[in-house]
Amino acid sequence: MKKMRWNESQDFMNNNVNVFLMFTTSWCGDCQMMKPFIEKIESDMNGKNITFIEVNAEEAGIFRNSGKWDASKVPSYFVVKNGEPKHIGFEFMPAEVLKAYAESLI
Repeated sequence: MKKMRWNESQDFMNNNVNVFLMFTTSWCGDCQMMKPFIEKIESDMNGKNITFIEVNAEEAGIFRNSGKWDASKVPSYFVVKNGEPKHIGFEFMPAEVLKAYAESLI
């Protein structure tokens, strides 16, 4: 999973068709616990035209802000197609659910 700054990730999502975006914070226990699951999903989907990225929600200035990119809880997961969020999830989620979200893009 590639770490990006928020402005960099926005440009990336607008120029790439399928993106799995995870908002995290440095102090979030669930974020740390979920990273290996996300990395496994990423590995399982290698070569399937989807990019996995991580953005620090606090550094992005959107933690606990609502809107299109709602990172009111961490981790927050966005499945993005053509720059638009298609699925959104928050906090601890089963890996099977997250994988199904990602697979819905391909």
